Formats: sequence, C-alpha cells, structure tokens
Amino acid sequence: MQVAKLLEFWQVRHGEHPGYEKILIMNPFQLYFIDVLRTRYADFTGRARRSEYWYFVLFSGLIQLPFSVLSAVNGELPLVLDILDWGITLALIVPSWAIGARRMHDVGRSGWWQLITLVPIVGWILWIVWTASDGQEEDNNWGRNPKHWNSSGALA
Repeated sequence: MQVAKLLEFWQVRHGEHPGYEKILIMNPFQLYFIDVLRTRYADFTGRARRSEYWYFVLFSGLIQLPFSVLSAVNGELPLVLDILDWGITLALIVPSWAIGARRMHDVGRSGWWQLITLVPIVGWILWIVWTASDGQEEDNNWGRNPKHWNSSGALA
C-alpha cells in the first residue's frame, strides 16, 4: 500500500497523474505557499501566474492577520509574539519580492517595477492593475508562459 501511495505522490509532483489538475485545485495552500517557500524562496527568474501570486499574498496576509488584530486590540504585542511577528515578516519579505518580480515578468515588465509601489496612491493602483492582469500569452524574455506548461515541462 505504501508503494502505491509513493508512486501516486511522484506522479502528482511530476504532472503525470490522471487527476493532476483536480489535485492542484484541492490544496492551494500547499501548492502556492509552502511549495513557493520551499522551492522558489529567492528565485527572481521566470514567471508567476496570477493565481500563484495572489494565493501567496492571501496566505501571507492570513498568517500575519492575527498579529495585527492582537496589536490593534492590546496596543502592542507581548515580547514573544512581537519577536515571532518580526521573524515571520522578515522570513516572508524575500519570497514576496521574488514572487512580485516573477509576476512582473509574466506581464512583460522588469521585476524592478515593484518599486513603483513607493509612489503613493498612483503606484499602488498601477501595481494592482499589473498584478491582476493576465500574463503575456507568448513566451517572453523571462521564459515560457506558465499557464500552458505543467510541472513536468510538457505542453498542457
């Protein structure tokens, strides 16, 4: 029985399982957050689909939400929670920049365009429009369109 589970796990990870797309939909936390942290932590190359970017933003926000709520209710966090909050923030900053750069690559822009968020209001509006836009259909300077390729590198 264990061998069958291992074989199925290998097939899923390499895009060869018959229910591959269904399995991906079932666990976005594992696919778009944990796997991004484990395999592409500081990877500023390639492209990221909208779903990969927005799920990462969602789960990062959900992880940091309790600290914000506790801070708002109590005025400030106890030292242990404050250190934990800062540790999580520092641990997520590099992958946040990396996935932002890959998202910009998908829409045909350099990752440096993330700096536009330093411009008040207008910069954030542009950033949201760009990250919510569909990526370029064709291959670009940063790689193949991730929408049309599965994890094994085969045309989907």
